[in-house]
Amino acid sequence: MNGEFDRRPHNPAFEVIYVYSQKEGSLDLHFRGSYKAIEPLQGMFAQAILKLDGLPPDPKDERVYDLNPLLQKGFNFIYDAGSGIERVRVKKLRLSSRIKRGDRITLEADSSDNPEAVYDLLDQIRTSLHLSMYSPTQVELAASVVVDMDKPAKTVAIRITYPNSCSLRYDELGLRLRAMLEASGIEPKEPAKNAGAEA
Repeated sequence: MNGEFDRRPHNPAFEVIYVYSQKEGSLDLHFRGSYKAIEPLQGMFAQAILKLDGLPPDPKDERVYDLNPLLQKGFNFIYDAGSGIERVRVKKLRLSSRIKRGDRITLEADSSDNPEAVYDLLDQIRTSLHLSMYSPTQVELAASVVVDMDKPAKTVAIRITYPNSCSLRYDELGLRLRAMLEASGIEPKEPAKNAGAEA
């Protein structure tokens, strides 16, 4: 007032993405912020969209990512030519013991020049370990994707953790990459009915 500047609190809006499946009774939530905001945001969705006081009980998510094929050196990712995906490389593998709970081996390699670098590392440890006693429980992929035709491809990191966690968002780019995972046989299209848990 009177031509003077004054401080005002600034509360910027933030993006919240909800993906709700009525069939599965599941709600995926993506936003940047504290985990403390999850329950209030779920409550707002239940009241505003479902017209309920709270979310219905969360059924067990039985989807299971099949990470076993990614242990094969010659694994080929499948994607449409028009998807903008140029290539997908395995950067990191985490193997968990089937014998002793909590024992893990993580392999990470620079795959920028050698797309099979992590497999070369895996071959080195095969000689000293019985890898049949380990299951892949986490994989990190690097996907080169053209998002803007006037710009070079960007690298998108994808982390998949057994049984059903994936770092991809449900935006346009994330859905393209999820379609690639489905086509490659990693991300199931329907929930698995009798999926056995691995160590």
